[in-house]
Amino acid sequence: MTLGKIEGIIMEDEQFELDWPTIDKIGGWLAKEEARVLYIIASEVTGPIVEIGAWKGRSTATLGFASRNNPAHPLIYTVDPFTGSKEHRKLDPHCNTWDEFRENIESLHMFDIVHPYQMTSKEAYEKHFGAIGMLFIDGSHEYEDVKYDFVHWGSNVVKGGWICMHDYHWSGPNRVAKELVIDNPKYRVPPATWGDLFPIQVVS
Repeated sequence: MTLGKIEGIIMEDEQFELDWPTIDKIGGWLAKEEARVLYIIASEVTGPIVEIGAWKGRSTATLGFASRNNPAHPLIYTVDPFTGSKEHRKLDPHCNTWDEFRENIESLHMFDIVHPYQMTSKEAYEKHFGAIGMLFIDGSHEYEDVKYDFVHWGSNVVKGGWICMHDYHWSGPNRVAKELVIDNPKYRVPPATWGDLFPIQVVS
């Protein structure tokens, strides 16, 4: 039913509307329409969820509320060194959002389902242990980094699972999608993106 929902057959989610005001208090760039799609997918997957890039926890909270609303209550593994992007570090060489992330997730009492890996994607991948039901890629947007996340973490996503790429219209994620996803029979994609979110279902 998930694909039908995000393709617009059923785009409303009453529980998401109740949770959104709390999510929206957390700083970040995830728009409501993008969060809704993440929420709908995370509400129905049965395997673990991996999030690459968290900033201050806006998308983490979205996934956490969805997990609570999911009978399977999938665990969420959040991967981020919490030192911001290359652009952030140019402005502030000491950029670090870990404390704000921790406070936001603690205030929502989500550390029972959210397991943060305070390290890079490559460092965390070496520690990861198995199949993934949903992968959210929103870390470094440099082409080689996005490709690494998609190829390596994406290889652990089970058939029927989901890979969601944020900031799809940025050059790095867009190039990866064009090279590895579009016209690839392994994946099924909806006919549109939602804001800058590109959801991809693994079908084989």
